[in-house]
Amino acid sequence: MSDSERVDFSHSRPVPRALHDKFDALILKQAETMGWRLCLSSGVQWRFSEWDQQPNGPELFERYGKALAKSARRSQRLELPPIDDPDLHLLKKEMVRELRELLHNLRNEVSTAQRSRNTDELIDLFEETVSDKTRSFIRLKTNSKHWIQFFRENSAYLKELFLKKRASPAALFDEWLAWCQGRDPETVRQEISGLGRFARAREHPPKL
Repeated sequence: MSDSERVDFSHSRPVPRALHDKFDALILKQAETMGWRLCLSSGVQWRFSEWDQQPNGPELFERYGKALAKSARRSQRLELPPIDDPDLHLLKKEMVRELRELLHNLRNEVSTAQRSRNTDELIDLFEETVSDKTRSFIRLKTNSKHWIQFFRENSAYLKELFLKKRASPAALFDEWLAWCQGRDPETVRQEISGLGRFARAREHPPKL
């Protein structure tokens, strides 16, 4: 949706009928990624109540069910998700900023400790720092369970990251997302870079 359409959808009641199809398509697309969590949205719940009365409602619910099944397969790594979300480039930018601050804090604390920390202690330190209400790690906190699992399965990488300072925040993000999706980190990096070029072109279209 365009910015003006989002405003119309948020503030107009009843919602303009022209936006119904767009919102339905967005629900079905996002369900492939977000899965059951999408139904926690009040806007999505409202559309479900509308689907109950629409002639094509059964078809929409059937497609939604298939989207949920696809999300579950992706979650279990039985199917690779596409890297086509234009907002993924922004996610990387915001999470890299958080990682840069986080790693600076963690490395300082680890380097000043009087003893070395084992993997579980490093993971606990990561979790404790991210969940600290006095800090602003919104993206990392939202995805903390995936980060913790990633570190548990890559303990050697974790220690090298915190102690030897070899990985950049951007490289760490690519490694993490590649692990989440079962892909190669370089492929992830290139795909996100392409999405960034697309986003910039959309924001600044060439003048005719």
